[in-house]
Amino acid sequence: MKRILITLLYLTAPGLRAATPEEAKQVICEFIEARKKKDREGEDLAKRKLDALGPEEKFTAYYELLAERMDDFYVVGRSLLWFGWGDGKNMASAGRREAIGWTRKVLEVWEGDSDRWDDLKYIAGGYLALKGNENELEVFRKFNLNLDDVLRQRIAGTNVIGNFYFGGGASFVPSVTNTGPQAVYAEALVHRFWDGMKEKDASKIPAELQTMVVWFDEAGNPACNVDLAKYGLSMPVITPKPTANDPYDIKRTVTFPQPRRSALPVNILIAAALVIITLIALRLLRRRSAKNMKGNLP
Repeated sequence: MKRILITLLYLTAPGLRAATPEEAKQVICEFIEARKKKDREGEDLAKRKLDALGPEEKFTAYYELLAERMDDFYVVGRSLLWFGWGDGKNMASAGRREAIGWTRKVLEVWEGDSDRWDDLKYIAGGYLALKGNENELEVFRKFNLNLDDVLRQRIAGTNVIGNFYFGGGASFVPSVTNTGPQAVYAEALVHRFWDGMKEKDASKIPAELQTMVVWFDEAGNPACNVDLAKYGLSMPVITPKPTANDPYDIKRTVTFPQPRRSALPVNILIAAALVIITLIALRLLRRRSAKNMKGNLP
């Protein structure tokens, strides 16, 4: 009961949420220690405190914990998991270089550990595949990480669709070109097309959509290099508008305006008009000829 009362006070009283790295680290350590001891009640209570922390508080705390306790597997494993969930799944993030740097450091320190190495490789490979770029190819080669094919496709300009680490169902990983706020629009468009497919087969998504590039014009409006109307799509309206600083858990509303039909080229319209005019003229001539013939009959 005492634990519950302390947690409720922590979560509800103003000013008591962890706002400094030291306070945030203490909360994370409480969670880790409870998990080590397999204390389910303590773990649940610590997780409530952990959930009350802001994303930036967590990132800063994990960076400092890694600097202080790189030899603690629970600290290392928990930190990498957080990088994956807090940054890897954040579609608006272009990838936190600090988190990527600490992930590489973990791999260097723990390489070859007989008991924990495979677990750390799996977690690290998943995160770096989601948010890495060409700079991480060397890391994948050196440590033989999983999902190197996903990273290579992203670097080559492909928006990867399928089932991945940290994902499920019709998961989406933006190309390196799209990584950042524009990825929110690319994901919405691909998922919209996916939802309309009768047969859910990622290999049947048009190549144009798989390699689609989204950017922002001078007015800050999203644009892309695909004729969306060709696929019954339109650029979505997303609120709030995604930015690179959005937290991982932000809630957005996505709406799709009625797609405009692709405009026909002017020469086709002119040719069609001439055909129609010609047909009308021929019809009138036939009627006139028929009347003249009747008038000439004896």
